[in-house]
Amino acid sequence: MNPTESTIPAASRLVTAMLHLTLDTSPMTVNEVETLLNKLAEQRPPPGDGASVQALLAHGRLLYQLLQATDDLIKGLRAFPQNRDRDALRAMIVARQTASRTTARQFWLLLYFTSRL
Repeated sequence: MNPTESTIPAASRLVTAMLHLTLDTSPMTVNEVETLLNKLAEQRPPPGDGASVQALLAHGRLLYQLLQATDDLIKGLRAFPQNRDRDALRAMIVARQTASRTTARQFWLLLYFTSRL
């Protein structure tokens, strides 16, 4: 069997799976990309295409790692308790509004009495 006959379809399947991985990072898709990366890495590239295959493998591994890290980061952010922080921020805003209105009322009274004098 000619190496080109097995490498080109394997590379095509890997490219398709990588594109799918950018849209769907489910465990099934992640496993598929990992399997296809390993299969292509085991094959002998066609003469003259070794650099292209290595570049595809490097890109696939980088994309795989980057998307895994991004998913982990997003999951960590979602797990962060947001209600408590939102309530604390709301309380801070209300406190500043109240202080601002009190100060404005005091100045209004001061201006009123000054104008009456």
